[in-house]
Amino acid sequence: MADPRQFLHQLTDVGVESHVKTEPLEFNIDSFAMAWAVFADMTTAKLPEYPQGEEKDAVFGAMWPSGEGPVLLKMRRNLSLAKNSI
Repeated sequence: MADPRQFLHQLTDVGVESHVKTEPLEFNIDSFAMAWAVFADMTTAKLPEYPQGEEKDAVFGAMWPSGEGPVLLKMRRNLSLAKNSI
């Protein structure tokens, strides 16, 4: 969830105290094919092949500018923490 504010407001509206904790997350990925299989296959599986290929090429160009090989992917993850106050 990129922006958890709406979700947090919904929790607050029903009496659940909540906040978001953001943590770094890193993955050592051996290849683009591995990264695509882990992170994108499921979300792009229902796309027609034409846009799916374009998406795949765009991601490869942006994240593997030096060509195929191992990379360290750095991301942030948002953890929504909640406690029922009722």
